[in-house]
Amino acid sequence: MSAYEITNTSFLQGQELHLLKTHVSTYLGSLRTKSVVVDGSTVRYLEGGEGDPVVFLHGVASPKTHYRSLMKSVSSGCRVIAPDVPGFSASSRLNNGRHNLRNLSHWLKQFMAALELERITLVGVSLGSTLSIYHAYHYPEQIDKLCLFSVPEARSLNGCSVMSIMVDVFERLEGTQDIDELMEMCFYYPPAMHSIIKNKMFKDLKVNQQHFCELLKDVSEGQLQIKAKLPHIKAPTLLISGESDPICPIAFARSLDEQIPNSTIHILSHSKHLTFLEKHGEVVALLNDFLRHGV
Repeated sequence: MSAYEITNTSFLQGQELHLLKTHVSTYLGSLRTKSVVVDGSTVRYLEGGEGDPVVFLHGVASPKTHYRSLMKSVSSGCRVIAPDVPGFSASSRLNNGRHNLRNLSHWLKQFMAALELERITLVGVSLGSTLSIYHAYHYPEQIDKLCLFSVPEARSLNGCSVMSIMVDVFERLEGTQDIDELMEMCFYYPPAMHSIIKNKMFKDLKVNQQHFCELLKDVSEGQLQIKAKLPHIKAPTLLISGESDPICPIAFARSLDEQIPNSTIHILSHSKHLTFLEKHGEVVALLNDFLRHGV
């Protein structure tokens, strides 16, 4: 290969990298991808803004980048942080032990220490909100405020264990039609998705199928204890749930509000499990008001 050919190839690759960098910059806006070592493992996280720290915990098989629009919308006056939660993320695992609430809460404590965070507002969605409740109960001195999206019901939905329903969804993943079922659970108006995207989602979930099933079973053990912890939550708490959420039904959401001493609840119409994506404008207004004034 001639020197000219090498230079030409390098130039083209450089152009591709430049375009990719531009796309990522637009996608993340002012947010930046960073990393920190926690318990011997590298944890990647998004961060942006300055001020009081707000940590976002995603749910199972839901990447931290789902939070990017919400983080960018509340980053004024706040330092927003969204880590890959071990086990919840397909790309991150705990080094030792099962992915139960106890071990994940200990990991969160270590993550905060690595970033030198003493007190935070904790924002969780789905099982990320379950972990948030658990952590707020065991480490109240670390939590200023809690914002909980779509807390999964621990015990029953139409006579069935919610966790068993979720495990069943993951266990019988056979094709892109199962991606459609997941979207029906998450969105009141499921977004149109190209077959290429569906196939990619299915392959990613299929590769991690066994892990996510085991994770849900591990978390469910501690989740049954969450109800007893609710009256002892000291932090001001904002609860947000979709009125048609099959995983966090309205009755359960209102029960959470009744049991957490200093809480307020907002039920959003025409939405299901992922309210922060489906009702972005309403959620941004509620979260910004909560961060400024509390409940």
